[in-house]
Amino acid sequence: MDKASGSMLQEYTGNVNTKGYRLEAALDFDSKRVYCGSEDGKIYEWDFIKASKIEAVPFSPSPTDSNSSISSSLAAVHSLSYHPSEHKLAGACKNKISLWNCEVLERIEVDDN
Repeated sequence: MDKASGSMLQEYTGNVNTKGYRLEAALDFDSKRVYCGSEDGKIYEWDFIKASKIEAVPFSPSPTDSNSSISSSLAAVHSLSYHPSEHKLAGACKNKISLWNCEVLERIEVDDN
């Protein structure tokens, strides 16, 4: 949104939100990338200026959650928060919390409890 006029400057598309969940987005600390969760169990990454999608990665590497027959890859990634001075992103999906290295968008830690 433009600060002065309130007009939309850019639109980031591609993530799934058909059920109306509140899915958080995060901007990296140097304002180059935008990240957003999705109902399809992925984290989406866009170039901040061009709004071009860079990549979408599954939040969970396993096809099914060990506590459920429901695929955790189909659970919405609902919470994201970017580190204020490092290229790290924290996220939550279902019963999982993960920390990601955003220089290569790969998971570095996961808590299944």
